[in-house]
Amino acid sequence: MRVSRQFFQRGRVFAGASRHDQRASRFETTTAELFGIDPASHLRTTDLAKQIVDGSFDDFRNNTTSVIVGYRLADLLEVRPGDTVQLLSPGGEYFRFNVAAIARSGVGTIDSSRVYAHARVAQRLLKNRTKHP
Repeated sequence: MRVSRQFFQRGRVFAGASRHDQRASRFETTTAELFGIDPASHLRTTDLAKQIVDGSFDDFRNNTTSVIVGYRLADLLEVRPGDTVQLLSPGGEYFRFNVAAIARSGVGTIDSSRVYAHARVAQRLLKNRTKHP
């Protein structure tokens, strides 16, 4: 467990995406599990790059404002690579990200809730919490 803590930050956020079509406009939301990772380190310890079913791991690696979304979560939010998602931090602030890739791990709970972001970005998002007295 100690090794894995060096590679990612983890926390719960709300994920949302707006979709516009000819008939209606709607905003889908759900709770997601945000994992902040260092792409190079993560590739040495996991098969995440091989789990990409749409989009590109390189697009994620090269853009700190991008995310990788689990395929079931992507289906729920109706997003694909190139779309934008919003994550609501525990502190109540929205952050926008470009979807770089969709990943399928084969584990239902991961595929339906996981969002990967760059570690430093996830740290900022997850540390942005409202202080309680």
